Amino acid sequence: MVKELSEPKPGGWNNHWRGTNRPTMRYELFGITPASGQWRWGKERSLAAVEITS
Repeated sequence: MVKELSEPKPGGWNNHWRGTNRPTMRYELFGITPASGQWRWGKERSLAAVEITS
């Protein structure tokens, strides 16, 4: 899913992924639930960041 923004925002989500293996850090984000590896932030923090950028 890609959302067009009315104003460009700096940064990106590429650095939100980590290759380490913590199953508790796997949750759905942007329609993706990783089978391995993990997101960098906990679910609540990630969802709050998405809310701010929306």
